[in-house]
Amino acid sequence: MRRRMFMQKKKLFQVLLHIILIIFALIMIYPILWTFVSSLKSDSEIFLNTWGLPENPVFENYVVAWKQSGLQRAFFNSVFVSLVTVVLVVVISLLAAYPLARIKSRITNIIFIVFLIAIMIPPDVTLIPMYFQLKSYNLINNLWGVILPSVALGIPMSVFILKQFIANLPQALIDSATIDGCSRFAILWKIITPLVRPALGSVAVFQFTNIWNSFMLPLIVLRKEELTLLPLKLNSFIGQYSIQYGQLFAAIMITFIPVVIFFVLFQRQFLQGMTQGAVKE
Repeated sequence: MRRRMFMQKKKLFQVLLHIILIIFALIMIYPILWTFVSSLKSDSEIFLNTWGLPENPVFENYVVAWKQSGLQRAFFNSVFVSLVTVVLVVVISLLAAYPLARIKSRITNIIFIVFLIAIMIPPDVTLIPMYFQLKSYNLINNLWGVILPSVALGIPMSVFILKQFIANLPQALIDSATIDGCSRFAILWKIITPLVRPALGSVAVFQFTNIWNSFMLPLIVLRKEELTLLPLKLNSFIGQYSIQYGQLFAAIMITFIPVVIFFVLFQRQFLQGMTQGAVKE
């Protein structure tokens, strides 16, 4: 009897939990759906029919936003900056995390503490000194002036995540590979890298999202129109006396699509990384 009541309460709790999760999911999805629907309306219809579906979908908003506003060049600039940043962060972080996780010494502990301190420092605090440093290296109005600082800012957290994963791997795997004559690089590439692929996917998704949505750093580094990135380009739809809402919403949806595609490509590794990172074996 008690067991039956317990199972009924458990099912009721699961149903309530799923209802709450569905409500939260709808709250998160609704602004995206509203933006998409509004991107298919004219500016006047957005105000006259704010919450309804478009009577006559205006696909021209996407054409104008993509071609005539210069969004196309900003899109490819953002893709280049984001992909290069992700690759550099993943490679450098993996090379740094492996010795920090496997070599036990006072020096590696100090280095890891330095990474932890770097995580605690807000990125905006470093913008002014970073600007003068980039200026001295002639990296103002250069896409590498955004890439290199973004890599430096992304490495500490990435090293922390990868180090925790590598530290939990069985030492017997590395010992066996060493006995078989594998070099350290071979062990890292053939054994460690496949095992920490979920962590690499998590790092890649986090870093891609951060740099894709970055605003302040590109704002102070990139001043030429042909070098602008998507977050900066969205401001061009906001004029001094008017706002092109239809084109702005279309540009927002175009900006949103690559993030979704990148997450879909790495969702398996990302979800595995989140679940494995939540439980220490």
